[in-house]
Amino acid sequence: MYHWHPYRHEGWALYIMLLFPRLRGTRGWDARTLTVVDHRYLKRLDCESKNWTTFRHLLEARIEAGGFLGRDAEVQMLAESLLSNSEKVFHSQELAQEFWSILVGERRHPYPQHCFPGYQAACLMRVLHLAAEEAAAAEDFRRVLKALPSEEQRRIQSAAALATSSASEAAEIPSAWRWPKEPFDPEALRVYVLDATKPTQQEAWDDALAARSIDGKKEDFVEEKAFANLLLNKEGTGEQRKDCGIDPHAYEKGKWYRFLNFKGDCYVYVHNYTRDIIATRPENFAELSEEEKALIKKLGTYIKELPTEIDRIYTKEKAIPVIYGSQSSCEAMKTFFYYDKHSTLLDASKLKRVNSGALEDCRRAMVWSMKLGTTLCIYCGDVMPDFLEKICISKYKDLFPLSLFMYGGMENDLVREKIFRDDEKEGGQCPIRPGFMVCIMIMYDTMGLQMSSMRKEEIAGKIPEFGRMQEIRTYNDDDRIKALAEMSSGK
Repeated sequence: MYHWHPYRHEGWALYIMLLFPRLRGTRGWDARTLTVVDHRYLKRLDCESKNWTTFRHLLEARIEAGGFLGRDAEVQMLAESLLSNSEKVFHSQELAQEFWSILVGERRHPYPQHCFPGYQAACLMRVLHLAAEEAAAAEDFRRVLKALPSEEQRRIQSAAALATSSASEAAEIPSAWRWPKEPFDPEALRVYVLDATKPTQQEAWDDALAARSIDGKKEDFVEEKAFANLLLNKEGTGEQRKDCGIDPHAYEKGKWYRFLNFKGDCYVYVHNYTRDIIATRPENFAELSEEEKALIKKLGTYIKELPTEIDRIYTKEKAIPVIYGSQSSCEAMKTFFYYDKHSTLLDASKLKRVNSGALEDCRRAMVWSMKLGTTLCIYCGDVMPDFLEKICISKYKDLFPLSLFMYGGMENDLVREKIFRDDEKEGGQCPIRPGFMVCIMIMYDTMGLQMSSMRKEEIAGKIPEFGRMQEIRTYNDDDRIKALAEMSSGK
């Protein structure tokens, strides 16, 4: 059976005229419609078959009665029965359109005395029925949408508008511009800005020299620079920031978004197709929508920027970061903290069952991190050890001190004396070198890139000093794609 979809056939006037009767009056086929339809043709569709003749009389009666043919069950049932028994093979849409053209007088017909016009009429009924079903489905969706809370309605409508806007915008961009087929999403642009606005090696070198020369004498500065250049081979690379120019079409199509630069001291504008970055506000600048802001907040910090964010919170906010992430993000960061020379991994997931071996491994990780001045990551994963009641207790104070969860708590000499062993001391001292920081990583317990309320309560009850810590949400590329898909679907 041939199924016709009204949205896949542009210019199908029949669908519009018969689906929306209010365009012609108060009823689907009222007196105004009857003045248009050529009844002479309809009444002369006699056929040798009694079934076709019966169908013609019924159709004529329904039209004169002013009913909505697309929802007339008796007419539709008889039409489908005739079509299913017919040996002719035609396209329903084309035959229905031809029949309608003759009915409204746009085409003349020799009024043949055979069943083909009746077959056309049956095809017309099929098309009308399918159109009515489409209208009913759309109406059901509108009723369901109307029954939802206002916030849910706004989210769904906004997501639909965003998808429609992006699709229409992409269709308008000339291929000669060689732009991407799809615009970059705001979160990807924000990460790009952070990376693109990082100082080059030459800029970092110049800044370091300038900072050292503020309180020094000119002679000291010259001597230090000469020593660094000639003996330590630390001359700047001469690397300059690349400037490829701004695509002039970026001011015509697409949007510009505003984000903070890497240093966080000023805003810059980035284009959502070309990723050009400028300092002045362009005319086609667009503020982030509420959904886009919510997406950025939900995702948090990109996984590659996480070490920088940890350092910022620990050194500037004076707090221990608690990192939340998906399974893939947490496992990737676990590998990073294990191999990175500036980091040390403390695998607390082994403490699901407290035992002396796991506690000793944790102690060694603490000592190693303090001696090297690295970031100590307390990795919990999907396990939430009870640090407060079962681990950081007097029984294990020389293995896992409570001070580890206090900002700057490990700077206490007495605390370090208890966890350092004699062969680990340096000159009888328990060193803690600059760069030592502490962070905690915990895996989301849901698939929606968020922590459940029950899990949050559990975390607060098992981690000492949790109220003084600062939470970070992290994500990877797969998480971003998943969140974008959820936003597009209105979830």
